[in-house]
Amino acid sequence: MMSIPDELARQLLQRTAVGFTACPPGLSSVDLQENSRITKFTAVAHNAEGYYDPSTGNFTAPTTGLYLVSVTLCSLNPGRINVNVKHRPVNPGRADRKVKSVCRVSTTAEDNSATSVGVIRMEVGDSLYMVAVNAPDDAVLSCYSSFSCFLLC
Repeated sequence: MMSIPDELARQLLQRTAVGFTACPPGLSSVDLQENSRITKFTAVAHNAEGYYDPSTGNFTAPTTGLYLVSVTLCSLNPGRINVNVKHRPVNPGRADRKVKSVCRVSTTAEDNSATSVGVIRMEVGDSLYMVAVNAPDDAVLSCYSSFSCFLLC
């Protein structure tokens, strides 16, 4: 007879992993221009089941659940960079399903690296993407910057 922890562990191991980590490609400038343009990290370090599209910068939730979202920025030059991760619901018509920020991260002139983490409930078809809110024209992010999202439960 299996104990409850053994049964739970068996069920968790049978689940399909969902998530990704993407980074800028090497030491190169990343499009961090303002005006709410999507910031795309195209070097994909991990992309279980392929739900992150590096050509668009969008992650699409394949299943309903709680997701952990993380963004790390490592700037190679001084200056403030602000990036928001936005959640776009698949059904934005409802009042409780509007596009909203999941987490925000900012570097400063004194500290050129920063990390932000958030947890959000997503439904099948919802998407996440990064938007630069403020960045200098010559902003360059290192390959140590990352955008990640993983299904928790």
